Amino acid sequence: MIFNEFYKMNMKNYNLKVSFLSLLLLMSVSVQAQQKLFDTHLFKVNLLPIALRSYNISYETTISDHWSFALGVNVRPSQGVPFQSEVERYYTDNDVRLSNLMVSQYSIVPEFRYYFTPSSALRGFYLGTYFQYANFGVDMQIDYTGRGNGVNPSEFDFKGPIHTYTAGASIGRQWRFGKAFYLDWTILGASFGINSGNIVGINRNNRPLDDYEQQVFINKPNEFDIPLANVRVDAESDQISIRTNGLWAGARFGLSIGYRF
Repeated sequence: MIFNEFYKMNMKNYNLKVSFLSLLLLMSVSVQAQQKLFDTHLFKVNLLPIALRSYNISYETTISDHWSFALGVNVRPSQGVPFQSEVERYYTDNDVRLSNLMVSQYSIVPEFRYYFTPSSALRGFYLGTYFQYANFGVDMQIDYTGRGNGVNPSEFDFKGPIHTYTAGASIGRQWRFGKAFYLDWTILGASFGINSGNIVGINRNNRPLDDYEQQVFINKPNEFDIPLANVRVDAESDQISIRTNGLWAGARFGLSIGYRF
């Protein structure tokens, strides 16, 4: 009888110790897992846009075993656009002449990524979903050259922003080299959304537009194939406003070098 009671007491104490040790073990595993899931932070630089004098940096961190969150920022100082001469030639005709087209841009891109391989180390193929806000600053000169005014045109300096709001998806793969360096290849991404812009041109040579010339500018958007965006022109003798709205589309790709810290 006494032996049985002693045995029960020892077994009870043993069970308490086992439960206590199991609890400590679970807490330790939980802490280690959280550290594993949340201590990976990457700072990355996209190499491809640098050739176009555009600079893209991003930050990425794990939020679960499959998921990460990234935030990217892109800045492009004011400069000419690719194939600028072709673009200016396309929008130049017998009535107007486009020249000195300059565009700046900055954008902010928050993104959630799903890694197909369960790993908190941010490696393998991934599918990203993202939202992008972009601001395009347009600076250009448009001259009225119609009705024999090619030698002495009405000159307008245009400036203004175009805001775009798009959402999209991308697919890519990320590798880790050693303990600290990563290579992130965004294979392809596409986004769709809306735009809103207001670009204002001010006459700079004191040669105002008459009623006929104002109507020429108002009708110009109907003469060109402008995809997705709706363009409306309001013209006065010494000021022209170009307003845009409607849809917007974009593509995304990149090859980034990352450093883990």
